[in-house]
Amino acid sequence: MAAGRAGSMPVGGDYFPCELYNCTLTGNSASVSGGGACYSSLNNSILYYNTAPSDSGPNSSLSVLNYCCTTPMPAWGAGNITNAPLFVDYAGGNLRLQSNSPCINAADNASVANTIDLDGRPRIVGGTVDMGAYEFQGPGMGEFIAWLQQFGLPTDGSADFSDPDADLLNTFQEWTADTDPTNAASVLRITAISPGPRVSVSLQSSAARLYTLESCPDLSTGPWTPVSGQTDVPGTGGLLTLSGATTSPSRFYRVSVRMP
Repeated sequence: MAAGRAGSMPVGGDYFPCELYNCTLTGNSASVSGGGACYSSLNNSILYYNTAPSDSGPNSSLSVLNYCCTTPMPAWGAGNITNAPLFVDYAGGNLRLQSNSPCINAADNASVANTIDLDGRPRIVGGTVDMGAYEFQGPGMGEFIAWLQQFGLPTDGSADFSDPDADLLNTFQEWTADTDPTNAASVLRITAISPGPRVSVSLQSSAARLYTLESCPDLSTGPWTPVSGQTDVPGTGGLLTLSGATTSPSRFYRVSVRMP
């Protein structure tokens, strides 16, 4: 199980020869053929965006592939697909799968060699194993796991709801708010409130998030409802001010945040 990039060899730019299970081979090259692998056996793997001069083997050559995502269709093996794998962020090196990836639930459970994926999370989610080194863990999780990695936090799930900077927001909440989970001073908070004649609420915002001002007449009964015209307001990357209704009758206000 591995995710390989940027190798260069005469044949088999990443692996030659070997037997691989649930690997992702991409961005490699060979000067003859088999930019990803040559003379190998591959199972439940992704071999894509590798290069070699031979049109017959830019990704693999003289190899047996079973339940793999690659192009062109291999001459030997079964269960293979040629559709693009749809990585979360190929240019940025995030080789986890988007929610619409054809590699999800498309591999062979009989060829599963490990109970966990490369992140240390469950290898089979949804009943059938995925192709590649990373198992799809749910919508948005590929981005979240890469974000944890960016801050040097464990990707195996142990840090998902921890609070490393002790600011009372766990890492998943900090990701939602686009704040730094290792810096207690970086947290979603209201910085100023003006009571009227129209109530206004100010906060430090992220340009990558949307903010909604909500209000309710009674904290004990609610309900919280979005303020008209103040729903999904794009953040500025700096101070953002959201305006409510007039001060009469009295109401309570709060701010919610979400990803676009």
